[in-house]
Amino acid sequence: MGFDLNLTPGGAKSSYDASAYAGLTFWAKAAAPTHIYVNFPDRNTDREGGVCEGSGCGDHFGEGLDLTTEWAQYTVMFSALSPDGWGVPAPSALDAAHVDSVEFHTAKSTVFALLVDDIAFVP
Repeated sequence: MGFDLNLTPGGAKSSYDASAYAGLTFWAKAAAPTHIYVNFPDRNTDREGGVCEGSGCGDHFGEGLDLTTEWAQYTVMFSALSPDGWGVPAPSALDAAHVDSVEFHTAKSTVFALLVDDIAFVP
């Protein structure tokens, strides 16, 4: 699950300048302990960003987190993000000035139920 940060009036995805922020914070809990990934597609890793082309796109900068069954606050700092390494070579850091969206996901075939609330950028 996830969300786009900036849509044009016609509904097309457009990048958002998050360079004034150091990261993202949110509250979350899962029905059972669950490992998730929080990814930030940017213009260098998202095909729609116009830089990445071909099948190597989609290796976004992100971080893995272990969610518990109790509400807890989680913070993902942009400086700690990295790609998985399978995609086309990307710059060494997230391009925070051109972030497209935020994604929360698990490994393939993981059965999960999770709640996320109070999402905010970290100054």
